[in-house]
Amino acid sequence: MKILFISHEASLSGAPKVLLNLIKWIKEHYPNWILDIVMQLPGNKEDEFKKNASRYFLILEQTRHFTVYDQIMFGIKKKMGLKNESFKEKMFHEIYSMSYDIIFCNTVVSLKTGIIIKERLPKAKLVCHVHEMEAVAKMCVPNVDALLQKADKIIAVSKSVQDDLCTVFNVEKSKTVVIHEFIDDEVLQTKKLKKALEKGFMVGGSGQAHWRKGCDLFIQVAHKLKKILPNENIRFLWVGYISSVDKIIYDADIRKLGLQGYVEFMGETEEPLKYFSEFDLLLMTSREDPFPLVCIEVAILEKPIICFQKAGGSNELISEGGGKSVSYLDTDAMAEEVKHYFLDRNKLALDGKKIGDSAKQYVTSVQAPKVVDMLISLSNA
Repeated sequence: MKILFISHEASLSGAPKVLLNLIKWIKEHYPNWILDIVMQLPGNKEDEFKKNASRYFLILEQTRHFTVYDQIMFGIKKKMGLKNESFKEKMFHEIYSMSYDIIFCNTVVSLKTGIIIKERLPKAKLVCHVHEMEAVAKMCVPNVDALLQKADKIIAVSKSVQDDLCTVFNVEKSKTVVIHEFIDDEVLQTKKLKKALEKGFMVGGSGQAHWRKGCDLFIQVAHKLKKILPNENIRFLWVGYISSVDKIIYDADIRKLGLQGYVEFMGETEEPLKYFSEFDLLLMTSREDPFPLVCIEVAILEKPIICFQKAGGSNELISEGGGKSVSYLDTDAMAEEVKHYFLDRNKLALDGKKIGDSAKQYVTSVQAPKVVDMLISLSNA
């Protein structure tokens, strides 16, 4: 099998992490397969992608450093009437020389590149792994509905994503398959540390600070809970990258609401699980989140989740217990649910155990084989 994976970036964010885990698993279990990677933007995980690729292509034009020799040769060729191929064109010509069985686009952002390549390699099957819901998909790719029609198969990372594909973007359901997001199996070995009592009750939030993640709503819930339980030892901690501009905005909100020492945005860390272990529960204030990896990681640590209805895959994770779902953007209801968990530690522990057991299925060893089985079936069709 020859697969060309296309990733929009090599960052620490969810979609690239899932793709990297998938590629590592395939490389281990199918060592004879060709696994080439096209990367549209570099990032923290680029070296790992290179290490696990049969061939690696970074398609940014500016990644090429033009020397004085290059410039002289460019001028000579131009005078002689010879074609000057750009670095990107040479890269694509090399890609076109391969007879790939599968072109695998990781996110809708990479789908346009996949379609361009498939036009030159029509026998290859085009797969799109969709990690986005309605608003983000439309914002990132204005004509996403038309592009999705060109895919031979679409992997939806949750039922919520599948619903958007079918109802918003008019994709035939038969063309889609739900395979949930997954994390590295090593997280299952994370020790559940006993919290120090003096640290109080910790309400956690996580993700790159962004309107989609609802950081403003996280602060609102904290403000409402402070009014309900003014004298209790409770803290709200957000773990994840935050820009300097957003930090100024949220810190100002925290100061104006008198929540200093009660709410904190700590920024990005290389050891998020260390801080997740300190959470008593996870507050998912996202407006839309397909199937957040942080929910799986926190769930495995047996921390209940409170989320909004109609906001994505978190609701699927707690469908058999292990958390609470409140009406969309109802921060009053969310604060009440935090209060109930604070006052009922037995319920907190019980729901933590439920979600911990449920989350064990969302790991690479369980979900990656489903992706591979689909790819084999598609290539043989």
